[in-house]
Amino acid sequence: MTKLTEKCEDYLIDFLEQQQSVRYYGPSRQLCLDLLNVAQEYDLKTLQAVCVDKAQNISLWELKNHEIYEKHSFSNYRKIVEGRLEKMEKELSATQQHVRGLESASERKVREFEWARENN
Repeated sequence: MTKLTEKCEDYLIDFLEQQQSVRYYGPSRQLCLDLLNVAQEYDLKTLQAVCVDKAQNISLWELKNHEIYEKHSFSNYRKIVEGRLEKMEKELSATQQHVRGLESASERKVREFEWARENN
């Protein structure tokens, strides 16, 4: 990779990070998909990795309706979907733990209520 290519890649990564933080570029989610296409075209591995990471927060609907959906490489698409699934699994696990905690607390309260009713 030439120095100029490296500088371009660094610039695009910085631009993506900046736009993600200020939400300036239309739907900023689309920017990472646009740049993923550029990264694939010019074999910019670091930019591809950053774009794939950002794209893991995009819904499947947004991903499939992006104008260059068909141009994304299978390996990048797979990484995006796998990352999205991992995040969803973590969210599901956290929600299940929360529900179990609520169930335990409610069962405790029911027992306390029943005990108080029997002892009054």
